[in-house]
Amino acid sequence: LAAGAEANDAQVVYNRHFEDDEEALRLLLMHGLEPTDRVGWPVSGSDGVLRPCTIPTMTWLLPHAIAHGRHARVELLLSQEVRITGVELPYGETRTIPHLVAVSGDLTMRALFEEHGIAIPTLSGDVPRPR
Repeated sequence: LAAGAEANDAQVVYNRHFEDDEEALRLLLMHGLEPTDRVGWPVSGSDGVLRPCTIPTMTWLLPHAIAHGRHARVELLLSQEVRITGVELPYGETRTIPHLVAVSGDLTMRALFEEHGIAIPTLSGDVPRPR
């Protein structure tokens, strides 16, 4: 990065999002990764045509972090004012970020979002489980 690599390096983001370590993300943030930066790799639309992905990189990271209980990553992303509303989510996900948090049942995750002023819905039949 110091030699001129892009802070919004989609391949680094993708490779490292599977790991339970926030050092790579912190490094990218230190070198200029912004909440508005887009993933940019090609995705196939419903018409089969490849187009650049327009999902913000930090928003792209959230569903995986929520699903895998990555509290430190979510806290880091929320502290950077990641966009969670009015954005497309990866892999054709139609639920909202708050809904993903609600269905996770992760009380710690719910608290992280609520501490940042983001309301998490209570779903009918919800039985939250502590993590």
